[in-house]
Amino acid sequence: MSFKRFTAELPTQLAARVDAIAACNGMTRDEAVQQALQTWLLHDEEERHRMTWEGLDDVDAGRVVSHDAIQEHVGALLHGRSSGRGPV
Repeated sequence: MSFKRFTAELPTQLAARVDAIAACNGMTRDEAVQQALQTWLLHDEEERHRMTWEGLDDVDAGRVVSHDAIQEHVGALLHGRSSGRGPV
């Protein structure tokens, strides 16, 4: 496996948490950060997949908003006439 080095500045408290987790789990700081990123990316991918299927279920059930309603809502937002509600 090839690697690419990233450098990131972390708030002191977050860096301390990473170090503590690494120490508790017998890992290096790099390993702890890699695991955290892998977990976060997997969660993000799963959430995106879930939301896609949820949206498709809404379409199948007829829970959609017309293109005209969207255009009207965007126009209202651009001209400061928002009611605070989305296009329903």
